[in-house]
Order: sequence, then structure tokens, then C-alpha cells
Amino acid sequence: MNYAIEYYETPNLWVLPRVINTITMHATRSGKRLTPTQEYDSTVNHFQNPDSQASTEFVVGPGVVAVFVAKGQPHNFEAAWRYAHWHLGLGFTAQAKSTVGIEVVQSFPDDKFDPNVMDTVAELLAEISPS
Repeated sequence: MNYAIEYYETPNLWVLPRVINTITMHATRSGKRLTPTQEYDSTVNHFQNPDSQASTEFVVGPGVVAVFVAKGQPHNFEAAWRYAHWHLGLGFTAQAKSTVGIEVVQSFPDDKFDPNVMDTVAELLAEISPS
């Protein structure tokens, strides 16, 4: 593994039984002219904020992955998968039961993805995909 892992707690999730069969990837797209590292930091802060009513299992930046877990849970990938995160929106509990969310930093739709970010995405997918 060639990326750093940072663990964060989020209150924005549901306690639901889960069977994961889908990975959903979103671009963060803050709409601000930020570096990939600044976009990563901004996105992590957003998902830690209870008022955002949003969360995800993973945020991928250049050489770093933020993993979100419920308060008091162990800091590992399995804890991130234990609860249904709100990356699809509050009305999507059924989909959240089976989906893991990955947010990939990209400030604007017309920005090219940073190659270091995409390398990190590829490594994360290899790590979390079933063998």
C-alpha cells in the first residue's frame, strides 16, 4: 500500500444491516479553485460536519485516503463498512445498505483528475475489492 490512511468519525450514517455489492464513486467538485490537497481537506471537513447531513466511507486525495467510521468504532476498513453512510442522500437507505461510497477529489468538472489521486483510487479499489 503506497498511500496514507487517515481515520475520521462522522455522525452522518445509519445503523443498518449491510451486504455490500456496489461501489459508488463521486467527484467532490467543490467549485473552488483548490489544489487536490486543499480539495481533500475541504471534503473531509464537510463530511465531519453533522450539519452537512452527508458522509461517505472513503475520500481519496493524492496519496491519502480518509476512512469514515461511526463515533467510538475501531479505526479500520471493516468499521467503515459496518454502517450505511449518507453518500447517496438521506432518502436512499435501501441503496446505502449495499453501496460503499468513494469520493474522488476534483474541484471542477473540467479539471483533469490528478494522476496521484487516480493512482491512489486504483490502489484503494485493489485493497477493498473481493479477491
